[in-house]
Amino acid sequence: MKWLWFWFVFGVFFTLSIIMVVFGILFIRDVYYSRGEVAFGSLVIGVILLLAGGGLLSSTVAETVRKFLKK
Repeated sequence: MKWLWFWFVFGVFFTLSIIMVVFGILFIRDVYYSRGEVAFGSLVIGVILLLAGGGLLSSTVAETVRKFLKK
């Protein structure tokens, strides 16, 4: 049961991090298409989503590798 819970949490974190990275890229791409006042807000949100999603993805993968090597 413990491994089932681990894989469920891994799947949730992995999916969330991929979604955050994709939305970060979409927000940054929106900066190039809109030349208005919204561009700065989209850039800031895009960078934050990209950094947070990438950090979550790397920590999720690192934790999984650590658990596999520990066993």
